[in-house]
Amino acid sequence: MSGRGLWIWEEDECRTLLRVLAEYNMGKTRVERITQSRIAHEMRVGQSTVNAYFRGKKALTIQVVEAVFKLTGIPVGRLSSRLADDIRLRDDPQSEHDSKRDLQGIASDLKWSAVELMRIAERLSLSGNEADAQALLKMCTMLHSDEDRLAGYAEEVKAGRIVRGKDEPA
Repeated sequence: MSGRGLWIWEEDECRTLLRVLAEYNMGKTRVERITQSRIAHEMRVGQSTVNAYFRGKKALTIQVVEAVFKLTGIPVGRLSSRLADDIRLRDDPQSEHDSKRDLQGIASDLKWSAVELMRIAERLSLSGNEADAQALLKMCTMLHSDEDRLAGYAEEVKAGRIVRGKDEPA
């Protein structure tokens, strides 16, 4: 995002992209390898834009992982479970008119917030601030529990056990 560096989990996704593509290219001929130029061409952007993803300067987007999938067949979930979830939500034909998409989106936000807080807790612990680290870990446990509950509600919406009333706003 503008004005700040990437979240740790966004940096992890960039490193994963780099690692997975290196594994894919291993043993391939020079012509068969997937390069930043080929990804840029597939995305219709400049190579410097793609390079920013590889260097961890820009967070991965759906456009990036879909281009990599199209070129390599590598499942999006290997690169980013977050973006795989976003694609599933985007492609779900019912998600535009029911609450499931909102619930799953909120659950996903809770998940990534908890991941980030766990990393902060680890840094606090390493710096000797164990009390604050433990407080953050308790918050993470609560967020994970809330995420599971929201995901359960989303499944109930999907199954039709929870429906929004006609006069309730979308």
